[in-house]
Amino acid sequence: MSDESRPTISPKSILDVIKEEYPEKYMYMLRYCANKNQLFSEEEWRNILFKSRQSYEEYLKASFK
Repeated sequence: MSDESRPTISPKSILDVIKEEYPEKYMYMLRYCANKNQLFSEEEWRNILFKSRQSYEEYLKASFK
């Protein structure tokens, strides 16, 4: 695959999603090394994992066009 045909999207890690969706909790997490399980609700974790997984799917689809 040449550089020109490589996708311009890159997958988002879990921390990338947290940084975008929950910036205040991300900063708190970095500053105080908070227990991530206590910082986010179950629904927030599902949202974070879903968005990260979705970005990888988009990246892989774009990579194999």
